[in-house]
This record gives sequence, structure tokens and C-alpha cells, in this order.
Amino acid sequence: MTLGMRAAVAISTATVVFGAQLRHLTTPRNRMLGLWDSFDAIAVTAGILVVALVFLAVHAVASRHRLANRIANHIFVFTFCGALISTVLTYSDYKSELAYWALTACIAVSFCRVEWNIPAKLAKLAVALAPIFPLSVYQLFSYPKWAPPPETKTTPAPEEPASPVYVIICDEWSFSRSFENGALRPIFKNLSQFAGQSITFTDARTPGPRTDESIPRFIFQREDSWSIMGNHLAWNVDGKPTPSTSVPSIFADAKSRGYRTSLVGFYLPYRRMLGEQIDSVIAYNAYSKPEGLLRRSYEALINNVSFQLDPVSKKATSILLNSVIPGNRVEYSHYWERINRLIQSHSAALIRDASKNQFSFIHLPLPHCPWIFNSEGAFLGPYKGARFSHDRAGYENHLAYMDSVLGKFLAAIRAAGDFDDAMIVIASDHSWRLDYTYDGKLDEAGDVRHVPMFIKLPKQQSPSVVKKRTEMVSLRPVFNAVMDGDVEKARKLLADP
Repeated sequence: MTLGMRAAVAISTATVVFGAQLRHLTTPRNRMLGLWDSFDAIAVTAGILVVALVFLAVHAVASRHRLANRIANHIFVFTFCGALISTVLTYSDYKSELAYWALTACIAVSFCRVEWNIPAKLAKLAVALAPIFPLSVYQLFSYPKWAPPPETKTTPAPEEPASPVYVIICDEWSFSRSFENGALRPIFKNLSQFAGQSITFTDARTPGPRTDESIPRFIFQREDSWSIMGNHLAWNVDGKPTPSTSVPSIFADAKSRGYRTSLVGFYLPYRRMLGEQIDSVIAYNAYSKPEGLLRRSYEALINNVSFQLDPVSKKATSILLNSVIPGNRVEYSHYWERINRLIQSHSAALIRDASKNQFSFIHLPLPHCPWIFNSEGAFLGPYKGARFSHDRAGYENHLAYMDSVLGKFLAAIRAAGDFDDAMIVIASDHSWRLDYTYDGKLDEAGDVRHVPMFIKLPKQQSPSVVKKRTEMVSLRPVFNAVMDGDVEKARKLLADP
């Protein structure tokens, strides 16, 4: 086999090894949540080239000895065919186990029956498939970039007397874990005080069972599903997909009324989603993303092991997750602590510096796992077990910590002198999705969407309870009534029949 053919086999095999990861990246939602950018495309390409070079080096060494060459050739067969299985099946179950057992049996027979010459035949197939590398690279670099554009200073609306609006959305806050006999549990000291002069909703419903569904629907006050158009979200308007930046959101409503708009959060590409409808955005990726090309390439290469379904790779993944795979327990735990602290810090600054005509939105990570905080917010160290798990004690700790953080936010609003005049909404994007079972057996249309919600209207002093089913996507008229100065209209819109 010529050097050119060996190179073609190596690059084809390496591309197939990355097949499961490449397939993962064909889903626009995955690229959106990963904030895809050019460095990511370079990193995956570099990972493929490194694997190809390893294949060439192994072949060069093994070809000097007949037995070593036969062993290397059959490792190539297992690698190539095994990667194809991982690419096609995408997750591990009895089908993948049967496929790998069948592959192992075929390789054993092939090793004994030299005359079948299966490695050489597979090598010819690999040569024929070599164009998948440039095609894959072209696709990687053609994907729309989701990295947020640089924040630019905007000219804020002049400060005028108004009712400031604060919307605080917690992440994965369960109603059933927070209320007993219709009242907040004792662990919620600050929220109980807040409930003493706000409206408590006992049947509030978030518009989606996941963050990427519920929060965009809430922000745009829509019940339908968004799609992806390039590097923007899109809504169906008059039968046509329309970029979300051109679809009025609650922030656009606020700006049209002379309000300044600000957001602090994580997970979603808020600036891409809202464009100029919002004045200021500070948002963090939910997953740590290495800076620099070398570290990004290393991550793409090492993480690729976790996409393989064969028994060897699965065992290696379980070992590497605790050691060198980027995003391992230690690294991710510290990252999760960091963005929690940063979001709290930015939120406190937003509240401190808010004007009277400010519409502020805070997406708080708590009480979402991993379980790394105690009830007072001290870092407990790297989480144990699975990152997403049903751990009642861990969830209880995070609920108590969340209450403490909300208490600080409310105290900051009071200190700024805005509490009495403000409309304050405290709710959740969805319930605890891993409650009861790891498999998510909760009813997504019911249990997962039933969330705590409290609303304090301007000048409200006494508590009330609303028992009717209240959809969070029905609040647009309430926000607008408050911003228009008609608090009584807002009160009537929220009240029980």
C-alpha cells in the first residue's frame, strides 16, 4: 500500500472515529447550547488529524513485524467498524452490545482465516470514503456561529418616575418540594417574608418542561415552539419563520414604554435571541469551555472517547471522567460554583445600579444540580456520583441556599429604595425534572410544569393567594399594565375569578 493510500485510510478512519461527535454537532440545538464558534470547528478538525497521525505511526511501527502487523490490521477493523456502530446507534443498549459482540466474533474469525484478507478489503472501503474528511471539515466551518457578539454600550432611556420591574427565574425549582398544606415550608425564611406582601400562586404553570423551551416562551410570551434560523431563534409569524430579534418580547414592550432593559443569566444565547430589544446582557455558558485553541482541541480529542459505545471506550470514559476529560467532576464543580457566584454578583450590581424605569431579568442557576453547596452556600467540593441525580439531601441544601440568595436580592432592592414601587416576579423555569426517578418519569405536561410563583405588585402590602391555573405566558398584559401605571388593572388580571 502506497503512502498516499495509507494516509487516505488513516484520515478516513479518524473521521469515522469522530463520526458520533460529528453527528451530535449536526443538531442545531446542540451547537446553540454549546455556543459554537470557529475555534470549535478548528478543534474538532485538529482532533481528527491527530487521530489520523496516530494511525499512521502505529502502522509504520507494526508493519516491520508480521504478527504485529496482523494485530494492528485487526485493531483497525475493530476501530473502523466500532466507530461506525457508535455513529449509527448513538447510545448504548442491547443493540450496541450485540453489534460489538458480533464484530468481535468476526474479527476473531478473520484473524484465523488469513486468506479472507478482511483488513485489506476494509482498507479499500476506507480509501473510497476518504472524501468524508474534507466534506466534514467544510460542514464544521459552515455552521453558523453562536458565540455572543461583543456587548456594546447603548444609550439608555432617560430615567423617569416609573415602577421598576424585577423578574427572577430560578432553575429547576419544585412546587411539591417547597410547599406543605398550601404554605411554604419553614426552610424558606426569606421567601416566606416576601410572600407576606405578595401574591402566591398555587397552580402556576411554566410553558415548557425544559429551560430551552420554557424561558424563550416566557420571554416572548408564546406557547408555540421556536426553531433555529442560522444563529438566531425563530418563531412562526404568519406562517413564516421569523428571527426572534424581530418578534416583540417583554423587553421590547418595556423599551417601547421608555424602560431600560437588562438581563443576567446563563445557558441560553440571550443576546442572539433578543438582539437590540435588550440594552445589557451578561450570560454564561452552562458548561465550561476552555480558552485557547490548544486546550479546545485537547477537549475535542479527549471528549471523543465518551462518544464511543464499545466496552473498552465506555470503561475508559468512566476512568477519564474522573481524571483528564475536560468537564470532569472537579473542573465542572468549580465552574458551576464560579458561574453561580458571578451571576449572583452581577445580579446584585444590576439591582444596586438600577434606575426607576428598569426592567431587569435574572436567570438564577439555583437550585439546579450538581449538588455542591450546603444550605448556607458554602462549597462542599466536587459532586459525587452522577452530575444529574435524584439526591433529596442535595436538593434540600440547594433550596435553602436559593432562599438565602433571593433574600439578598430582595434586601438589595429594599436598600436601593425600589421595593415598594417595584413589581417583583419570582418563579421557576420548570420543576425538579429528576425528582422521584433518574429516568424522568414525571408528567412533563403536569408535574414538571407546576412551579412556585410569587408576584408583588407596586405598593402591595398585604398577601393574597391565587388558586386558579395561571400560565406564565399570560403575564404580558400584567407587565404592560404595571409599566403603564395601571396597577389595579394588573391586580384584576391576576385575581381569581
